[in-house]
Amino acid sequence: MKDYDIHGAAARLYEDPPISTLEEDMLGALEEHDQACSAASATRNALAPLFEKTLSAWIHDGAILDTLARTIDTPRCLLGVKVASGNARGATTFRIVGSISIDVAEDGDPCRSTWQTNAIPLSPRTGKPMSGRASSSRVTYGDGSLRLAGHVFQWINDSTPQDERDAFTSMVGKAAQILHERESAKEAP
Repeated sequence: MKDYDIHGAAARLYEDPPISTLEEDMLGALEEHDQACSAASATRNALAPLFEKTLSAWIHDGAILDTLARTIDTPRCLLGVKVASGNARGATTFRIVGSISIDVAEDGDPCRSTWQTNAIPLSPRTGKPMSGRASSSRVTYGDGSLRLAGHVFQWINDSTPQDERDAFTSMVGKAAQILHERESAKEAP
């Protein structure tokens, strides 16, 4: 049988012991955590377009990307490129199709942040475009492209964090220079 004694329930509510200092501390810590998570999320959301703009110096619609090319000038964002989905059919050279998408790591670290883009594999013998579709793939792209992925910045194991930060800053500076030159070339008649 239900207890319909409203006055008794209200009296029991007021008789509860006051909140303890542990509960107050826990609630305060949870509120601080929620505010920090909100600020971290806003920071990650701000980093994504900056990473995207930096990488667009090398990874943009129509760019040809050779995954085996390793020179001193190769940016770190192109060192660990792999086929995320699709069938490259032995190709190591790709033509980028469309834009790049960025997945920023929880802590915003560019070494743990990743990028993905669609690309068309180019035949190693003829250089002509091939289909990147896998025969058993459920995911198909209308243009026959596959999905390439990599890190925003590739960490080199034998370097210090300060060396890595300097190298990342250098990569961003090089990207800014490339983007400026590309814009200047568009504006020039």
